[in-house]
Amino acid sequence: MAYSYCHGGDIETFVNEFGVQPIDLSANINPFGVPEAVRAAMHRAVDECAHYPDPFCRAARQAVAEAEGITADMVYCGNGAADVLDRLAAVLRPKRVLLTAPTFAEYERTLTGAEIDFHMLRESEDFAVTERLLSDISSKYDAVYLCNPNNPTGLLTPKGLVKKGMERCAEVGARLLVDECFHDFLCEPERSVLTDQLADNPHLILLRSFTKMYAMPGIRLGYCLSSDR
Repeated sequence: MAYSYCHGGDIETFVNEFGVQPIDLSANINPFGVPEAVRAAMHRAVDECAHYPDPFCRAARQAVAEAEGITADMVYCGNGAADVLDRLAAVLRPKRVLLTAPTFAEYERTLTGAEIDFHMLRESEDFAVTERLLSDISSKYDAVYLCNPNNPTGLLTPKGLVKKGMERCAEVGARLLVDECFHDFLCEPERSVLTDQLADNPHLILLRSFTKMYAMPGIRLGYCLSSDR
């Protein structure tokens, strides 16, 4: 049977085809591996596997909220960021969406039934997001997705420009979803993330994940932040 999978990290296909374990460059995972504190927490959690997990993720949401300096009702947890993207698409049901390109393929996959337009990043601009994006954001869009830092280019869009995009989305009545799953790899992530903008901008949604920095894609844990309860 032939499978189609756009996310990356499908080790089994390579093993079946070539008979060896590959060096996987299709998923961006911390090369230092799982931190010992995380490994220890996984071991402690084994005894709890006899029970269903808390369907409302109370402890996880509270811990994230305390770390982010927000309230727990602004946190939604899912089985990885990809699962959260699926659930957001199901809830928001946007009719028309603006995506940058190239960017993370999962956005397009989750937006079943939506009309998708692409803001093409240019080689002449080193594939960076520039103020050209602002002129493409219009009232015909229900949502705009922006990956920051971007996957696969690795480029960071300055916070000032992202805020302009956020303000532009507010003007035209569009949601802005900013995927900050790679923010942990920045030298000073607190200078770039938009957590401080959540309270005053209910149309803003921030996507986060434990997968990349903590090298734990096999333990699904992602979340989003929004003041739109």
